[in-house]
Amino acid sequence: MSGKLRLTGSSSGYIELQAADTANNATLTIPNDGFGGGKILQVKSVSKTDSFSTDVNSWTDVTGLSLTITPSATSSKILVQASLAVGGLGVHGAVRIMGTHNENMFVGDADGSYGSATRGSWGSFWYDWKVMPVNLMHLDSPNSTSELTYKVQFMDTSTSTLVLNRSNYGNYTYKQLCASSFTLWEVGA
Repeated sequence: MSGKLRLTGSSSGYIELQAADTANNATLTIPNDGFGGGKILQVKSVSKTDSFSTDVNSWTDVTGLSLTITPSATSSKILVQASLAVGGLGVHGAVRIMGTHNENMFVGDADGSYGSATRGSWGSFWYDWKVMPVNLMHLDSPNSTSELTYKVQFMDTSTSTLVLNRSNYGNYTYKQLCASSFTLWEVGA
């Protein structure tokens, strides 16, 4: 006996287990539910196809991009994912994903050399009427089995308007109308 176990794929490749040169008698048991952590336990998702805009210089909830989830164990992590289409014209804007249990869970560090700069998950400054893709992802460790709320927030840090799912420039034929989504994944430990 060669001390090897080879499982060959139906069309190509293989996985091989090999015993040590001197092996004790042992049994490898693979549990019915897989090899442990990293399993997706539940998914919550919402899409937003209409527009939202703000010209407010404080964090403002984006209507329709808020979700609740109740983790099944305190060891679970929550993968927060936002896929956004952000537009404007002459905009200094910021976006953040936050949880009501920790509003600064995914923002940049404060830096005294930047004065009162906005701390967010994403920020931009542009003079154009384009719609920009903003993709955010953060793995949160809430250590909780209580219902948690996560949301997307905008802040306009200039005198213009920050917009979701379209540009903020006239009603031209070339204007894009887009869609955004927000998803929560509970990941088992």
